[in-house]
Amino acid sequence: MMADLAAMKKAGIAGAIFLEVNIGIPRGSVDFMSQQWQELFADALHEADRLGIQIALGSGRAGAARAVRGSPRNWPCSISSPAKPT
Repeated sequence: MMADLAAMKKAGIAGAIFLEVNIGIPRGSVDFMSQQWQELFADALHEADRLGIQIALGSGRAGAARAVRGSPRNWPCSISSPAKPT
């Protein structure tokens, strides 16, 4: 994901929405919202923050989605990771 974020920055993309759709896509080895997923997602958010890219995490039913924006330090929810050096 870090290479994808770097490519997004290089292309001038300033933001993205992350949606868990799980429709017709083979399952990977990390379950959505597992501790490992949360740690990987937090690492990606730290990198996006470093690059100046905003990430929105879409959650809830389609049509009723809420978004959590920014890096973990700004999240109004319980997902967290160890602080990264700045």
